[in-house]
Amino acid sequence: MKTLLFLVAMLLTILSTNAQQISGLVKGPDGQPLKGASLILKKAKDSTTVKLAVTDASGLYRLQAPAGNYFLTASHVGYELKNSVPVSITDTGITQLPDLVLLKAVKNLKEVAITAARPLIEVHTDKLILNVGSSLTAIGQDGLELLRKAPGVIVDQNGGLMLNGKNGVQIYINGKPSPLSGDDLTAFLHSLQASQIDAIEIIANPPAKFDAAGSAGIINIRLKKNTAFGTNGSVNAVYSVGTHSSYSTGLNMNHREGNTNIYGTYNFNDRKSAGYLNTDRVLSDTAFNQRYNQLNHLVTNNLQAGLDQQLNKTSSIGFIAGGSFASYNTDGSSTTPITFIPTGQVDKILQADNNTTRQRNSGSFNANYRYADKSGHTLGIDADYDLFRISNDQLQPNLYYNGSGNSFLYGETYHILSPTAINIFSIKADYEQNLWKGKLGFGAKVSATDCRNDLKQFNVLAAGDVFNNAVSDNFEYKEQIQAAYLNYNRDWRHWTMQLGLRAERTSAKGLSVPYSSTPDSAFSRDYTGLFPSGALTWRATDAQQWTLNFSRRLDRPSYSFLNPFVYRIDDYSARAGNTQLQPQYTNSLSLAYLYGQRLNISLNYSHVTGVFAIEADTVGHSRYVMINKNLAKQDVTSLTASYPIELKWYSAQVNLNSYYSRYQSPGINLSTYALEAFLQQDFDLGKGYRAELTTMYNSSAILQGTFKSKANSDVDAGIQKSLFSGKGSLRIAVTDIFHTQKNQVSSNVSGQQLQTVSGGETRLLRIAFNYRFGSNKVKPAKRHQTGAEEENRRTN
Repeated sequence: MKTLLFLVAMLLTILSTNAQQISGLVKGPDGQPLKGASLILKKAKDSTTVKLAVTDASGLYRLQAPAGNYFLTASHVGYELKNSVPVSITDTGITQLPDLVLLKAVKNLKEVAITAARPLIEVHTDKLILNVGSSLTAIGQDGLELLRKAPGVIVDQNGGLMLNGKNGVQIYINGKPSPLSGDDLTAFLHSLQASQIDAIEIIANPPAKFDAAGSAGIINIRLKKNTAFGTNGSVNAVYSVGTHSSYSTGLNMNHREGNTNIYGTYNFNDRKSAGYLNTDRVLSDTAFNQRYNQLNHLVTNNLQAGLDQQLNKTSSIGFIAGGSFASYNTDGSSTTPITFIPTGQVDKILQADNNTTRQRNSGSFNANYRYADKSGHTLGIDADYDLFRISNDQLQPNLYYNGSGNSFLYGETYHILSPTAINIFSIKADYEQNLWKGKLGFGAKVSATDCRNDLKQFNVLAAGDVFNNAVSDNFEYKEQIQAAYLNYNRDWRHWTMQLGLRAERTSAKGLSVPYSSTPDSAFSRDYTGLFPSGALTWRATDAQQWTLNFSRRLDRPSYSFLNPFVYRIDDYSARAGNTQLQPQYTNSLSLAYLYGQRLNISLNYSHVTGVFAIEADTVGHSRYVMINKNLAKQDVTSLTASYPIELKWYSAQVNLNSYYSRYQSPGINLSTYALEAFLQQDFDLGKGYRAELTTMYNSSAILQGTFKSKANSDVDAGIQKSLFSGKGSLRIAVTDIFHTQKNQVSSNVSGQQLQTVSGGETRLLRIAFNYRFGSNKVKPAKRHQTGAEEENRRTN
């Protein structure tokens, strides 16, 4: 940690002491200054980008760069590109360049082709964007696999997410929070294919406009949406092979004419994969050494259709409907020798081969209205209805043999049915206008959730299944959230300020109705919270920018965490919910430094109270139940740094994230230093060929409050050939080349020592073909920018 801080400090010192200033004016053909023109400073030797700038209202620009030989490229919407004369920057003084005069673009061009390529990773002061479509090795991967490789994100052995060392990550899809969690969220992310995803936004400190939920931050998955004029689309197909083979295919269609845009997507995925989980557990004088292997078969169908209609110059409406239909089958083989430690003899062996069939179907419907005028007034209204229908059908035998495994002793078999139905309705409104030389925004949101769960367990006997009402239950949960926020932004001179305050009231009721004579149990929650946020940016020079950011956020217990059902894994292990679980709260403070629009360094501190942690409660000195509790408080200090490298034939993105995390509570005092490193390299091989090499490393860390993980790494490589004049592409990639992507965790809580090693079919050869048809041209159209454009982009 000290070494990293020293290197960062040295780098900042070197960069800040060697920069010299360049300035000049950009004008139109009429001699008038051009506001908002883009300037790119490039090295004369190889045209490498060094610095970016934008002209102010007087057409003036200023840049800083080390001594050397350069030239400038100026551009502006509606004007032709212009290169400056070569310029030599010396070690002293200010270099004043001659005026750059841009000529109007040729008017007889009826169409403009969109060919700009996006970098794999974009680093901003408020968020990090992973552009999935720009990665060669992302082909054939699903949403969870992509998140595993996102900088700062950790996916634990159960599919849980952490961001910069903190749990409590809120997943958004197209700007909307997902209500799913646990296994349901993991299954949904598995159903999303890379071909559907445009980008993944990682927002560590969201402003007041976002829901307060997500104490570690927000991960927004933006799905693709085509907005080109005319009729166009694309088709894709991917084949993957490891131990087993999988394939997926997709279709994306769009028709845009005049003020109407109609679009739709369909994706199909059929995936088989093998996995394993080895668990070694010591409790009192007994050791349980489970070896579990599984074969998973996932089939998903995802579709979405939408309509956008421009009503007039200021107003538009839109409608979106989507559905996801997934079936998931798991065949598991589990063998657990049970050893009496004092003698070292195997007392008996539990054979618990099982089968689980899951159906996860969902639908979503959105109606929206947008208003934006030239004076800066914007209004957005969204009404959403989401439904989820989930069913689990589990057959769980528990057969016991003697220590040699050759004689059957006794056994019992469970058949468990557990359907879930979730309905969510929400409506929100957001308004912005110019005020006091800044922008004032305010809005409100109301949501209502109804979640119904049923658990029926049957004992499988020779005569048939017999209902076991003693362990069967019905659980209903209803929740309402009312929220309102106020946000203000203002720029003045070298400063930018953003202040926000969000208030949220939560009312919730839960009711457990056992099928036995056990009395019903109920609970209710009613609490209100205030969540301030703020950011202050100082542009010290044209090349250097500092941003101070503060936010307070919370995480409500997910529906599955509150559900009191006990889900049996085998006779000796189970998972259960906790109706007493309370929200966890996080206060975060960060300081970010941006140099030359390239080097980004951020220091962050977070204090979390009531941390959600998983504890293994022991029952009867042999069985254990994994249950979520508010166990600890957590302090996390993180330092992140990122830097892009750009040459004519080579580009790279380097991301480093180091943090110190400490959990404290009665019986728990865990701390660790952790380092995450990400390096993506891109090679332009010429003649339509492009190659990519991606490397990721995660050191040991603390997961879910009570588990310590060991380091793991991953190396992926891919190559692409452009076909059919750029309309098609063929990609070949190999993931996890050295087969090092596995999870190793340990825990020593409640008198139980636990170690697990898990992994899956991660080393895969993938072949993908993509073809775009129709026009990919955009007709020039008069267009005004509004303050809502960034928000609209988040929902595309």
